[in-house]
Amino acid sequence: LKMFSYSVRVQNASGRKIYATDCGLRNAVSFKFSEDAGRLAENLVFLSLLRCGFEPYFWKKKNEVDFVIKHRDYTLSAINVCYSDEIPERETKSLREFSDEFADKAGKKVIVTASVEKEEDGIVYIPLYRWLLGGAEEILGV
Repeated sequence: LKMFSYSVRVQNASGRKIYATDCGLRNAVSFKFSEDAGRLAENLVFLSLLRCGFEPYFWKKKNEVDFVIKHRDYTLSAINVCYSDEIPERETKSLREFSDEFADKAGKKVIVTASVEKEEDGIVYIPLYRWLLGGAEEILGV
């Protein structure tokens, strides 16, 4: 996954994030030192974005946004995955930082959670199961 930037040079110079295209295969061949439900949830969201036809990016300045989606109308959606019901401040902070950076282009801000479902301060919180059952298309307007 490339870092989102309007500069190709910045994109190519930055690090990349790696995701598995098959979560089962990933589990079979990876070392497990601890529970990694959050990483698996992030991988599932990545695969769902591909399924919807998006080319996801990530974004990082001071904080990191897990996924950035460019829409046909040139707006940008920012998506974080936090497979927990206790959402750390860093998750919302990174979305606000992204919105400030791309104010004129910033669109939807989403946090995919374990089971929290609400909308607060312009951020949509959606449980992973709803995201996977069509919530992605509904929220992102596919």
